[in-house]
Amino acid sequence: MKIQHTLRCLATVVLGLAVSSAHPAGIVAAFLLLPAFTFRQPSRRICYAAATGYYVGALWPSPWARRISSVRMFRCWSDSVLGVCAVLLALPYALLWTEKTQQLLWRVPVALLIGVIPPLALLALLRR
Repeated sequence: MKIQHTLRCLATVVLGLAVSSAHPAGIVAAFLLLPAFTFRQPSRRICYAAATGYYVGALWPSPWARRISSVRMFRCWSDSVLGVCAVLLALPYALLWTEKTQQLLWRVPVALLIGVIPPLALLALLRR
């Protein structure tokens, strides 16, 4: 990866950290800037890396991960669950990436919806 691609991927991690702070400005900035930093990558692989970085930054302070990792023995397990979640949530960005900028008008909202609705449904099921 070139240095500018690496910096764009790191920028998505920072966006994820902004979302994890739960500050409204961070959440709005992430939803406005995330498509620009992910879909404007030169390849599908780098787009996927950028989206995965975003989700790793956004998920790391989750309460379930902290609760599980409070027991030293389960620290590796909670980190692997976090990694699996980030990899699965980033899949829509890799699947919907394209070089054609005209198609981004429908691909970006679809990727955002696919990335938001399943986790919210999962949280609703877990709260029962």
